[in-house]
Amino acid sequence: MINTYKLYVDFLNGVIEPDRPIKVVKNDSDSVLFKFVFKNAEAERKVIKFLFPDGSGSIQELKEDELLLDVSLLKANGNIRFELSLYNEEQRLTNFALGTMFIRSELLDEDTVINEDENLPILTALIAEVKTLRAEVDGGQADSKYLNGGGA
Repeated sequence: MINTYKLYVDFLNGVIEPDRPIKVVKNDSDSVLFKFVFKNAEAERKVIKFLFPDGSGSIQELKEDELLLDVSLLKANGNIRFELSLYNEEQRLTNFALGTMFIRSELLDEDTVINEDENLPILTALIAEVKTLRAEVDGGQADSKYLNGGGA
């Protein structure tokens, strides 16, 4: 499922505002789509630049006013700053707007081994043993109004 965000670009004030808070998880590639909405932004070329917390960056040309976030853009967690720049036919910068998003780290990565909890089978076995003993003591009749002996 692709999570789509509309980002409203205001070049007059130099800001990019999303339609709702952007929720992105590190390495969750090809699941987030940015659709940019421009007002009075005629340009030959639109370029988006990302600055990551470690100081590295990424630059891509924006095609059809959309950007599908791939693994290269979701490689780091933390606050990511981005800039959308407009260039004219002479390849000169004519305007820009800035935005930010937060990418959180994964709770568990794909390589994390999850061990089965050993307590559940033991508890189930103990409950069955108690029910068997009770049935033997009561001569097969439970002293409770509950059919399962009042247990969970």
